Amino acid sequence: MTLPEIEMVPLSKIKDNPWRDKKRNPIKPEKVEQISESIVTTGEFWVGVYGRRVGDFVELAFGHHRADAAKAVGTGDVIEAAKAAGLKSIPVAIREFTDGEMLMRMTRENMRGELPVVLEAVSAAVRALAEGKIEIPAPDPKTNDSVIRYAPSFVPGRKPSGTSEVPHPYTADTLAQTLGGVYIKKSSGTASNSVVAALGILELEEKKIQGFTERVYSNLAIREIIPMISDIKQRTEAVQIRRGKTAAELSELREKQLAVQKKAKEDEDKAEADRKALVRSMAEAKRAENERKQDRIAAEIKEKDERAKAKEELHKQRLAELEETIAKKKAWEAEQCVEDAYAPIRRDVEAMIGKLEMTVSERNPFREQVKSLSIRKGIKAQDRLRLRKAVVAVADWYGSWVAPQFAPELKAAQKVAVEKRKAVILRTKGSGA
Repeated sequence: MTLPEIEMVPLSKIKDNPWRDKKRNPIKPEKVEQISESIVTTGEFWVGVYGRRVGDFVELAFGHHRADAAKAVGTGDVIEAAKAAGLKSIPVAIREFTDGEMLMRMTRENMRGELPVVLEAVSAAVRALAEGKIEIPAPDPKTNDSVIRYAPSFVPGRKPSGTSEVPHPYTADTLAQTLGGVYIKKSSGTASNSVVAALGILELEEKKIQGFTERVYSNLAIREIIPMISDIKQRTEAVQIRRGKTAAELSELREKQLAVQKKAKEDEDKAEADRKALVRSMAEAKRAENERKQDRIAAEIKEKDERAKAKEELHKQRLAELEETIAKKKAWEAEQCVEDAYAPIRRDVEAMIGKLEMTVSERNPFREQVKSLSIRKGIKAQDRLRLRKAVVAVADWYGSWVAPQFAPELKAAQKVAVEKRKAVILRTKGSGA
């Protein structure tokens, strides 16, 4: 194998890996500071950064690092550290990498299993698959269509339509097998929970689910993200079904409304035509001086006028009833939309209540630990006192800080108490005590 050529490349001529996504997986300042300090301390920048030449620039593929400088960091961290250390250029091993090789080098470098890293790797791999830059194993023919995705989409079961391009099917498992490493469960060879969670997040982002942002999942563990995504998808599907049903009902009501209006117009036109015909007959009767016939026709005109008026009132009543029904349906749907918007907050409330109820539940394993330690022979009185003080401190914290967070009046009182304590401390210091 031919050894790569080492070149001193100015930092101004270095570009990120084209698959790098610093928005999803940002540079970590603390890691940059660690490596920068190591460079300054040792007085050297070690060879281990690989890249390819693209015109006058060098695109980074991946880079290594010293274990005592920074553990599990990416090339971007190393380059930023070099800049922070005041270096103008660094040694880069130049090789001829394809776009697909650039992607695989990047994903294999960042094998941390952290969610931002997995999101970056999964998103880049699906985009590369769609662009024909990489190949992954085709899903087994027996695979259920509902779990097959087609790049560049992250939505399962959505087959591409109206295009002559070759489809790019994949599943969570085939994608994980291509990425390798921490992206596969060693026990089963299936996709890791981090890959499943990442695909779920990317799917909801593609669907533009209202209220679903990075803030919703950024502080959750991966094991909490998967059921949360499942809940959001089920809730969203239920809302879509309900809204579709409401739209269909409103459409049917509007059709009935139009039919009633049309029938009213037809009855009105017919009544007017009949009236004109009778008026003509009455005029003819007058001309013939047939008073009896004239009286009969006049009575018939009056009767028909009364019938027409009765029909008109009936149509008005029917239209009023339909308008009232439509207004009620729209008001109901508006209330449901308010509930839909509040659903994410309710889910977080239920999750927190569940955690707090588990803390005081008989099923909390911490109870058995407390019982076991409390009856252990030989435990000293001072340690019992220390344990009691620690427990009281936790109880005070729940009562004095956690509870006021959900009671504005308590939170305000808490703030006033803190300000009073600060004022007393300042006065004490000012008095020279």
